[in-house]
Amino acid sequence: MQVGNSNTTTTPTTPRPKPAVKVAAPKMAPDTGLPGQVWAGASAGRKVSWTLSDIRAAQADGKLYSLKDDLAKQMGVADLGPGATASATARVKSLVGGVLSVQWTHDSYVPGDAHPDSGKAFKAVNLADPSKPIKLTDVFPEADVYKALMGDPIVKKALGTAQPKDLAALQKALEYKQVKANGHEYIFDPELLGRFAIHHVQGGDAYVRLGLEAANGADRDAFTQLGLKLPIPADLRAEYQAAEAAGTLAKALDKVPAAKDMKAKLR
Repeated sequence: MQVGNSNTTTTPTTPRPKPAVKVAAPKMAPDTGLPGQVWAGASAGRKVSWTLSDIRAAQADGKLYSLKDDLAKQMGVADLGPGATASATARVKSLVGGVLSVQWTHDSYVPGDAHPDSGKAFKAVNLADPSKPIKLTDVFPEADVYKALMGDPIVKKALGTAQPKDLAALQKALEYKQVKANGHEYIFDPELLGRFAIHHVQGGDAYVRLGLEAANGADRDAFTQLGLKLPIPADLRAEYQAAEAAGTLAKALDKVPAAKDMKAKLR
């Protein structure tokens, strides 16, 4: 600032462009004896191992979670009937705050059906107790999730003129609603808030993705994502920022080639 000379002028300086934010590359795990290991990380006392055949989480007490086994149960593989086939692929999308998020594809066929049953989805796993579902609102306040969803263009399109006043009403209005985007039909599953992944963190905000599956068999391979910007709760901010730095969020993990996806024949 110039002081004391009213005739003195200063020449404004051109702001320097901010350097692009570098995303940490995913830390590939060293060989630990597990065949086909692609990546490993840890959160909330659980060690996660992504291999070519499974994604597993182990506690210090030896209890083991297997995504392959979990997906087989979710697909009802044991009840598909004689001659049925089933398979799945998956990859880690994010690991933070004791929550493992994966993107997975399912493919099954029962002889006599008109076409295979297939699709893509996100799945969030509560590593503290994988048997208990976890929703986005278990991490972020309902009011923030509601506000972010109401601002999403695909949600707006699905709602039309409806203006639900809170998150519960919004979920009810969207339940099984179909919407067209990018030439494909998608459906709002009632379990939408349990199908999330953390894409990246910037400052005190988390950039979250919610997965929308195809609405019909003709579009069964289609998949899109809603993008939400949510303030990180104060007690989780340091952990989320550490995950960004460690490369355990989707923006970094998406760099792992598709050839490294877990592939499992379930039946």
